[in-house]
Amino acid sequence: MILKKMAEYKLYYFDMRGRAEIIRLLFAAVGQKYEDVRFSMAKWPEFKPKAPFGQAPFIEIIEGGKTF
Repeated sequence: MILKKMAEYKLYYFDMRGRAEIIRLLFAAVGQKYEDVRFSMAKWPEFKPKAPFGQAPFIEIIEGGKTF
């Protein structure tokens, strides 16, 4: 039997409640494990180039060795 590895999720947002809070609640409601990457406004310039459209929150999905 071959077991398929599940996707990994990383949620990026500022270290506060806001737009990402509903995503955190949804992950909790369905029991989905994820990495909650929080950063300060001062650290935002480090994450902004990685963010689609230069905006947060954003989710990184890692599946089958590929990152989306």
